[in-house]
Amino acid sequence: IYQKSGALIFYNLDSLLNTISVIGNKSKSKKYSEIQPTSSVSQKFIDRIRDFAQGTSGIDEYQGKTLLNELGIPAVKGYLANSKEKVLIAASKLGYPVVLKVVSPDVLHKTDAGLVKINLKTPEQLSEAYEIIMDNFEVNAKGAELRGVLVEEMFDGDMELIVGIKNDPSFGPMIMVGAGGIFTEVFHDITTRMCPINEDEATQMMKELNYSKILQGYRGKNSANLQQIASIISQLSILSYNIKDIFDEMEINPLLISSSMQMGKAADIVLTLKKLEVQTV
Repeated sequence: IYQKSGALIFYNLDSLLNTISVIGNKSKSKKYSEIQPTSSVSQKFIDRIRDFAQGTSGIDEYQGKTLLNELGIPAVKGYLANSKEKVLIAASKLGYPVVLKVVSPDVLHKTDAGLVKINLKTPEQLSEAYEIIMDNFEVNAKGAELRGVLVEEMFDGDMELIVGIKNDPSFGPMIMVGAGGIFTEVFHDITTRMCPINEDEATQMMKELNYSKILQGYRGKNSANLQQIASIISQLSILSYNIKDIFDEMEINPLLISSSMQMGKAADIVLTLKKLEVQTV
C-alpha cells in the first residue's frame, strides 16, 4: 500500500542513511551554477541511442565506446574485427601491445569468463589469445550473441575510478563515483549524487573519496587531471538525465587515468537500456 502511494520503503538502515545523504548533497548543489541538462547533448545524439533501444536491451561495448567518443568522452581506442586475420590487421594499425576482448551485449563480466587478454606484445601472442578467447566463448558463454572481438590499445593508466549511474524509480538517475577496478568491491569507497551535476560538484565528489589521496598525488607521485575527469563525470550525468526515459543502468569500470599523460579514458562501459517497442509506420 505504501509503495503504491509513492512512499519510500527502506529495508535496512544503510539504504535509509545513503538516501538521506544523497538528498542532502543534492540540496547543497544549489550553491553551484545552474545546469542546463539539455545543453551538452544534441537531440540527434539522443535519437541515436533511442534507435539502439528499439527491440533490444543491450548495447555492446564497442557501440558504447563509439557513443562516448561522439559525445567527447575519451574511450580507449580500438577496432572491431570478426576474424583472426582482421584482428592482426587492427593490431598493426594500433601498434603493440594490445588488448583483445569479446564483444557481446549478453556477457557483462568478460574477464571472469576468460574473454579478455591484455598486454599482447607480438602477432604470435595475439593469434594464440584469439584462439583461446574463441574456445572460452564456446564453453563459458553458451547462447550469448557474438558480435566480434575488440582489439584495443594498451592504455597505461596508473589510477582507476568507477562511474556508475542507476535510474532510480523514485529519484531518477543517480550517479556514483568511487575507487575503480578491483578496489570497487574491496573498499566500497564511493559517493553519490542525483543527476545532473556540473564539473564543480563532480570535483567535490572525487575529493570526498579516500582514494582522493591517490588522485591528488601521493608521496611525490603525479596527480590526476581532476578537471578532465570532472568533465567526464559531469557529461555522463547530463547524458543520463537526457536519456532517463530509455535507460536502466550505465557503468564505466574502470575509468583508467594516466598521471603521466594527464588524461582519463573509459576502458569498459556497460549501458543497459529499457526495452522499447519497435516503432512501425
